[in-house]
Amino acid sequence: MDFELTDEQGMLRDVTREVLTRTYDIETLLEVRDTEPGWSREVWAQLAEIGILGLGFEPQEAGQIELMVVLTEIGRRLAPEPVAQAALIPGGLIAELGDDRQRELLGEVADGATLLALAHQEPGMRGLSTRVTTRAERQGDSWTITGDKNPVLAGDCADVFVVSAALPDDGVGLFVIDTGAAADAITRRSFRTFDGQRAAQLRLESAPAQPLGPGGDATAGLQRALIRHQSALCAEAVGAMEEALRLTTEYLRSRKQFGVPLSKFQALTQRAADMYVSLELARSMSFYAAMSIADGNHDPVIAARAKLQISRSGRHIAQEAIQLHGGVGVTAEYPVGHYAARLTAIDQTLGSADDQLRTLIGALGSYGTVSL
Repeated sequence: MDFELTDEQGMLRDVTREVLTRTYDIETLLEVRDTEPGWSREVWAQLAEIGILGLGFEPQEAGQIELMVVLTEIGRRLAPEPVAQAALIPGGLIAELGDDRQRELLGEVADGATLLALAHQEPGMRGLSTRVTTRAERQGDSWTITGDKNPVLAGDCADVFVVSAALPDDGVGLFVIDTGAAADAITRRSFRTFDGQRAAQLRLESAPAQPLGPGGDATAGLQRALIRHQSALCAEAVGAMEEALRLTTEYLRSRKQFGVPLSKFQALTQRAADMYVSLELARSMSFYAAMSIADGNHDPVIAARAKLQISRSGRHIAQEAIQLHGGVGVTAEYPVGHYAARLTAIDQTLGSADDQLRTLIGALGSYGTVSL
């Protein structure tokens, strides 16, 4: 399997890294998180200018590998901009299933002028489930949506929601809701997640909505979008793990005890080596998931395998990074604790390690037996 990036993908990685590196150190990150909306509009405009917010809207121009490259750099800098949540994932759904009029919205998204959010998760939902209790009701040629969505990532700032809802005649439909036109029917409660990012709880009370594209059962398209989002999370986690490991090895080389650097203690270097092994396992599985999607294979089993390894590697690297830093690892002024928080949040988003195991166990019956 070829893990080498093309020249264009390498250039995309480099320009994304350059924009985010010159913007974010730990002090700047903490300052931006304390503002509204918790990320930088200036950085958002820069990402739009270099074309990142429209990746994947035209499949012939970019795909899941490009998304993986960008999200890895976002994870490396802990950039709080909701690139996947407010642009790439819901925008990809509109690009795939929307009609011509709805696709016109994607130009505004790519320019950074309009923010989207996929409102699918509901209280008690786990993993990549597509079963929802939110209801879609038809009244003539019009549709309304009623139900609760939580958490809605980037829902605090979204201008347009792509909402999943149970159809009257079975199946799950996807609908577009303009927050301005439906303001009286939407109750939005914003909150800060424990890793410093933002989300919202939504209460929809007969909110006017438009079917995405021709309407009807969109379960397959929704599942593909969730799998793409899971792959994006895996890529972001790999970037966060890389930086957590770099900070840890740098600390071991510079911090002295008994007059010698900590890196001279064999037990500590072995623990750092184990962190590197976990990172490489995570990186290879992230590539596996992204390359499968790029080949048109949106397999929930592959997604679960990748997310399971990401969860295990992320937990291992986060815990070891804090342990090897000692007390400084849990201070707000030092970045390692923030990487640990983000990795923990990624572990719980779209299903924890236990949820991925349940998916894999449920798929055991689909494996063929080998005759000896």
